[in-house]
Amino acid sequence: MAAVLDCISNMQLEQHLQDDVLSMLLGQLAAVEVEDLPGLVRYLLGSATKANAEQVLTAVRGVLHLVQPSDPRMAVPDRKQKGALQPAGRSPEVLLVKELTAAMQANEEAAAACLKLQAQLQAPAAHRCFDLLVLLALHARGGASRKAVEQCLKRKLLEGHAHAAWISRSLQGHQVGTRRWLAYNASVRLMHLPMPLPTMA
Repeated sequence: MAAVLDCISNMQLEQHLQDDVLSMLLGQLAAVEVEDLPGLVRYLLGSATKANAEQVLTAVRGVLHLVQPSDPRMAVPDRKQKGALQPAGRSPEVLLVKELTAAMQANEEAAAACLKLQAQLQAPAAHRCFDLLVLLALHARGGASRKAVEQCLKRKLLEGHAHAAWISRSLQGHQVGTRRWLAYNASVRLMHLPMPLPTMA
């Protein structure tokens, strides 16, 4: 998959062919080997344009449930532990968090699409770990992104669209590298928001 993405990056394609390639790659999110998932997510989010950023972000969000460290696409925990955890340096979850964060911080169009999507989420149960992750990544960009994220989160919490339980759920069940990233950023980035933050283990 890495070789394919490199090849695509170097090709000068007409718009209709770019759209075809995008559709093909989005379709691979649920099918690629878990080891290739971080690179695919970074490519998709990093190359998203104003025209397709919402489509890309929605597709990525729909696939990444982030409840099972061995495969972030699984919607429920693997209680039989069929997927063995790997060292943090090779963990699909830890690598995914790293690549997703880098892409969100680098691409202004993906950032704008993220804030628009989060503004539309108004049911507490609809919020996922993915949502907290991308908001923390955008907050770390500083400047206008930081202010926009703070306003978004304050609105969610004050108007009851999201609860502190969402933060707690998002911190649980992850491999150490991911858990530390989430816990540190949640405590540092969100410390001034109007909610009781959960204990960071």
